[in-house]
Amino acid sequence: MAYRALPLLGRRESLMCGLFAAFSLSGERPMDYSAQLDLLAHRGPDDQGTLHWSRSRTLKTSSKPSLQPAEVWLGHRRLSIIDLAQHGRQPMLSADGRYGIVFNGEIYNYIELRQELKTAGVQFQTQTDSEVLLQSWIHWGRDGLTRLKGMFSFIIMDFKTARAVAVRDYFGIKPLFYAVLEDQIFFSSEVWPLITLNNLDAQLNPTALFQYLRFGTSGSAGNTLLKNILSLPAAHLIEIDIANARVSDPQIYWQPGKRTHNINFKDAVAQTREHFLENIKLHLRSDVPVGAALSGGIDSSAIVCAMRYLEPELELNTFSYISDDARYSEERWVDIVTNHVGANSYKVRPRPQDLEKDIENLVHVQGATFGSTSIYAQYCVFQKAKSQGVTVMLDGQGADELLAGY
Repeated sequence: MAYRALPLLGRRESLMCGLFAAFSLSGERPMDYSAQLDLLAHRGPDDQGTLHWSRSRTLKTSSKPSLQPAEVWLGHRRLSIIDLAQHGRQPMLSADGRYGIVFNGEIYNYIELRQELKTAGVQFQTQTDSEVLLQSWIHWGRDGLTRLKGMFSFIIMDFKTARAVAVRDYFGIKPLFYAVLEDQIFFSSEVWPLITLNNLDAQLNPTALFQYLRFGTSGSAGNTLLKNILSLPAAHLIEIDIANARVSDPQIYWQPGKRTHNINFKDAVAQTREHFLENIKLHLRSDVPVGAALSGGIDSSAIVCAMRYLEPELELNTFSYISDDARYSEERWVDIVTNHVGANSYKVRPRPQDLEKDIENLVHVQGATFGSTSIYAQYCVFQKAKSQGVTVMLDGQGADELLAGY
């Protein structure tokens, strides 16, 4: 499965936008979390917006955070990918002002969903996938989640009922961390803004630390390395009821099913090819330059060749890590693919002293535990892409088993 990996600072899951949200369950209080939102600026350098709301006050949105009494504070940092105009700013409100959304990710089939919603009578104010996601929730509610093709974490607030929902995508590609502190609940795209909260006791979680050090695992059962910061599990949502001061436990909304297909090998190959090309076609939707991370393996090579097949006139840029150790270098295969598709090939060859220089920033921007230094190779690849003006990258992460890699 290909997915977007944005070259801001490099992450195993793609960097895109950043959100921060605060909910008070005991009435309004002075709220200004601009300092926490600023910690997400690297995720969304193009725009920002905030929203204050209380049942007793008029809804206020702004591009400049300020201290105001509120029961709900929503903040967003935007990396513009679809419909770059300013009307794509978040928090985004529905036309009647009843609903608001902050959203990190991308809905790849937003054009198809938009058309389906328009046929049902829904009117749109922008060309953004954010508005499509908001209207999908308004029109279909929770049932609309399984219509989405994409990666996402988002919060939607219903100001009429004083209820909100926080949702994470099927496979947990987009991060969403949260902390429950007495009568407040906070959400963030990274752990660092939560750590800076005055009343958060950021103690290590010894069980999670042991699991990481002993088995190399992280994020099991929604835990993080910190006791009071949790990660919303993949395909789960949390409901917040401000009027009744209730927060639900994480609820699963989707899980993969098992189906048996009576199909011969030739037809299976044809169906796999069809699904694969459709996947790449959807991922190529962008209003900014798109490139590809190319390792020379079967998965990323297949993605690059599919990009050329689908877009014969596309100026194709590939970015590759090349090992100086001949036993591990895949440069030969990288060159075969780039020559075959006529791509501009950019290569990085980081040295041990480069890792030593970048290690603190790497740990900071990763924001979670990782199992090997291979993440640094990806970090360098994305930095190179950014230097060439490429904002969106297709990447073969997760496709090895599907395409018989390794």
